[in-house]
Amino acid sequence: MDGFEVFEKYHSRSIKELYVTIQKRGTISLNRASFRAMGSPKFAELLFNRSKRLIAIRPANTASGRTVPIRRQGHSESYLIAGLTFTKEYDIDSSVARRFVATMEGNMLVIDLNSPSTDATGPRARIDDSEATQEELFSQPGQETVSQEVVSNKGAVEQSHPPIEPEMTATINKGIDDADALANALSQLGEEELRRALLELLLKGKDQDANKVK
Repeated sequence: MDGFEVFEKYHSRSIKELYVTIQKRGTISLNRASFRAMGSPKFAELLFNRSKRLIAIRPANTASGRTVPIRRQGHSESYLIAGLTFTKEYDIDSSVARRFVATMEGNMLVIDLNSPSTDATGPRARIDDSEATQEELFSQPGQETVSQEVVSNKGAVEQSHPPIEPEMTATINKGIDDADALANALSQLGEEELRRALLELLLKGKDQDANKVK
């Protein structure tokens, strides 16, 4: 149609602008553009200019005593760096999540803490901030996969075979001859535990009947 043009810049700002967010508890979040501008590194060094209040993030491809891992935030396009100790050391405010526009100087991503910033607090920010602990962020690449599998397998085992406390088992066994004790013990169990307890009682009763026959 004459006089109309198609607006094509819905995503151009988020792709090209370099953003760095200092989240609550010091976690440093990079958007995809910032991460790629540094060459998509696996590790980074954190630097600070005390007089100018500048943060610099320098990419590194190997782990060392001075580097921290860079972690992708779930399935999003954000990348996280553990910065709790760093922000405390240099008295960088992390009480409220704030987003800064960063610049590249050489191979370093630089954040000017004196520059204007926006409040990045919101439902999504609170969720992201709570999901990644400092320990998880500091773990080496690949370790989190093993840990998650161990936790998942452990949870599956516990869900299919939830333990019954030894004291509770003794009370249940004793409760066969004590109706009040039995009722009290069973009332404290969860649904799965209750099924297991009833099964134990049935088997025990069956064994007792077999012994009587003998």
